[in-house]
Parts: sequence; C-alpha cells; structure tokens
Amino acid sequence: MTRVLALCAVCVLACSSNEGNGTKKTAPKTETTSSHKPKAKTMSTCTDTIRRLMAGHLDQPVTSGCTRADVVAVLGSDGSAGAGRLSNTERKWLDYEAKHTRAWFDDDDHLLMLVVTKPSV
Repeated sequence: MTRVLALCAVCVLACSSNEGNGTKKTAPKTETTSSHKPKAKTMSTCTDTIRRLMAGHLDQPVTSGCTRADVVAVLGSDGSAGAGRLSNTERKWLDYEAKHTRAWFDDDDHLLMLVVTKPSV
C-alpha cells in the first residue's frame, strides 16, 4: 500500500509539471479576448492544495510553485530535517513521522514531492 501511495504522489507531481519534457500546454480557446494573465501560485493556493492532499483528496496536483514555507505552514515546524537521494540526486527533506509524510525539496526549497503513506481517505 505504501508503494502505491508513493507512486501516486510521484505521478501527481510529475504530471503537474511540464519542465524538461518539451511539451507546452495551452489554455482552451474562449470567446472573450481578455488581457488578464493568470496569477502566480500563491502560498494560500499551495497550502490549500497540501491540506486537501493530506485529507485524502487527490484531485488537484501540487505544482512546482510550492515551497518549504507552504509545507511548514500546513504541517508545522516540527518535521525532522534530513537529506537523501531522489532520482540519483542529493535532496533535502522534512519528515513528519506522526503524520506519515515526507516532503522533498530542491536546492532552492521548492517542493519536489510530497509522500503521504497513510492519508485520511
């Protein structure tokens, strides 16, 4: 069960990012011609998404705009810091043992992967 959930977390994060795969998603055409540009990912959007994932709602992926600050805002500052290899690269993580969650970060503290081994489903 743990492997399946970890795989789902990887798929959720990988499918939400277009970095490095040479593809570009375009928005569907609409009848209006607005110059409105979408806003950048905000902390509240990231924290809301992380809260939903922790509650077992897997319908919205965590995007590459989320950071360590977003994770700490939701899960607290009591995570054990550490490092390990992720995709053959040394990465930092925060481990929340009581919440069965580990958050992996890049060198700039952007969230790479959130692994929840026992979500509330």
